[in-house]
Amino acid sequence: MLDFCNNVPDNVKKIITEKCRVVNICIFITPSVNEDMMDALKNKICEQLKRASEIWCGCKIMFNIKSFRKLVEIVDYPSEYYFKAEDIISAERFRENSKANRLWDLKPCCSDRPHVNLYYIGGNKFQSGESGVGMWEDNSEGGRYFIAIAEGETITEVLAHELGHVLSLSHSSDERNIMYPRPPGSNVTDDQCRQINNPKRHLIQEEFCETKFVRIFPKIFEVEILNMKVYEVDDGADPEDDIEIRWDFHIENTGDGTIITKSWEHHQIEDDNPNIPYHIGVRAVFVVNKETDIIKLHISGVEFDTGHDDALPSTTRDFDKVNNWGTNFPSSIFLTNSEIECEMALKVTELPQEEQLIPGVCEGAIIRN
Repeated sequence: MLDFCNNVPDNVKKIITEKCRVVNICIFITPSVNEDMMDALKNKICEQLKRASEIWCGCKIMFNIKSFRKLVEIVDYPSEYYFKAEDIISAERFRENSKANRLWDLKPCCSDRPHVNLYYIGGNKFQSGESGVGMWEDNSEGGRYFIAIAEGETITEVLAHELGHVLSLSHSSDERNIMYPRPPGSNVTDDQCRQINNPKRHLIQEEFCETKFVRIFPKIFEVEILNMKVYEVDDGADPEDDIEIRWDFHIENTGDGTIITKSWEHHQIEDDNPNIPYHIGVRAVFVVNKETDIIKLHISGVEFDTGHDDALPSTTRDFDKVNNWGTNFPSSIFLTNSEIECEMALKVTELPQEEQLIPGVCEGAIIRN
């Protein structure tokens, strides 16, 4: 797929490809188009294509730009194809103009499968006031599908309308319908969808297209404080040396200032069985928005069974790009002071990121097995 309209955002880690129902389009710019207007024309084409995708998505089809070329690059005598919209009497009489008829006969190929050849010609409107024409011949060899649109046309729905013609539709008398002559509406009927999806026609293809993407950022991680092995406790008052404690876990993203706070309490911590850890199971999810973000995990606590709070040991760990925000970090943290000596086990896991639809992709056109 040619990402002609730059629909795939920056900061993309992965592109997902799926089988879709698609109409392939090859764009050609004829010699009469003003070179100084090329950038503006490209933007206009993308707006027209976006609108066409929105309208025809109701029929579960999408459009794929296979190529974008200037006709002068592929023909020997460009002047033989130089004509403007104002030289054309009407869409119905398009081929009466010898140069326009030569364009119809040209049939430049950008794909070995059925596709639409879409030409942009200089000028604003035909003599009839129309600004585009869509013609087709369907046969067992794949057929021919032709659209010509005046570069100066300002109606965004013009491409969607002409695509309707090459998809076999005729004009509608309903002003709200996309096939109303001028200006076209935007509605599509169920009958129109059934007609263009006739399996005997060849233009709509089933092929793999880029449909979704996953960004590099934001990344999503889950940190879990799994358990704690206790090697020694000192109540300072109780000869049985068991303590009541609360651990506080603060997770701060220094990039955006987000802070997550979690706590865990236990009312009888002993050091009799250091090989049997106390289950903690505290979980928190944090988001990394850019590669310079640093996530700080600060652990602190208090012992609160002696009538006043005694501080437990504290520590801070930084999760950053170097350790892949904690996933490559040592899985144990040792904490010790006069109250307790212990070892905490933690795990940081990068969570799957959400797949997002590429702008302009019709989800209904994706073939689900």
